[in-house]
Amino acid sequence: MKNLTKTTLSIIAIVFISSFFIQCKDAKDAVVTKYLDMQVEQMNKQCPLSLGGGLTLESCKVEGNRTMKFSYKIDQDIETFDTAAGKAAAVDALKGSPEIAQLKEYEITYKYEYKNASDKVIGEMTIAPDDYK
Repeated sequence: MKNLTKTTLSIIAIVFISSFFIQCKDAKDAVVTKYLDMQVEQMNKQCPLSLGGGLTLESCKVEGNRTMKFSYKIDQDIETFDTAAGKAAAVDALKGSPEIAQLKEYEITYKYEYKNASDKVIGEMTIAPDDYK
């Protein structure tokens, strides 16, 4: 009987702890979603935003649960964009940003889309949390 009581209490404890972590995960997801929505709203108020060198941020949006997508336009009619060099520069910028240091725990994925002057997509890249941690 004593073993049955210990087993029952153990099972109840495991169920309670599991439900606690599930609720915490849901709460964290809600915080991340709210943060992304606020960031996108603020950025889109500034768009189109000239970043110099013929590059303009046209828009930003949230895709899925933890993905932020940026759409850029290059004012030249080029056919390709060096996504490898672009990704390296973006990862370096994310790693060096003091703001991102606080946000690494949010595990946000960043997507970038580049269009030329004719609105043709010339490059896309994705930066996952493992890339900038």
